[in-house]
Amino acid sequence: LAAGVLPEVSAADFAPYLQSLRGSYPRFVATAAEQASARLEGREARAAPGPRPAGGPLAGGTRGGALMAAMAQVPGLYFEPDYEFRRRETFSRVCGAAAAAQPEGPEAAAVQERLSQDLDAVEVQLLREIGARSESFFEAADHIADLILNLT
Repeated sequence: LAAGVLPEVSAADFAPYLQSLRGSYPRFVATAAEQASARLEGREARAAPGPRPAGGPLAGGTRGGALMAAMAQVPGLYFEPDYEFRRRETFSRVCGAAAAAQPEGPEAAAVQERLSQDLDAVEVQLLREIGARSESFFEAADHIADLILNLT
């Protein structure tokens, strides 16, 4: 090849690579979800000792239903149309007056832990939803690659 000239690349060139990932990616998503779930369960155990109720929001359920259950744990404040964390009143509602006044105090650490738990609950469930759908995603990608090959 002459310097500065790149070869033509088509979607079909990526088909062998996508095929090699077909089994690896779902395992990756499942492993990441298990690790995040274990992290979250460890935090919950430290925050509230005692037995966990069966069938909680991380137990699974219908497609999308468990994600909605996990998001239900997150305060509705974050879903308000005018939510903007930069606004002083929103910041005070999220953090509380004491945490907002003393960002290095124990109240601030508790707020940070609560926010982290909210994020973990949604993140874990998103990973599970992605894992549940990843196989169909790769099947669709293969189908599209086949269609492109047939069209060219």
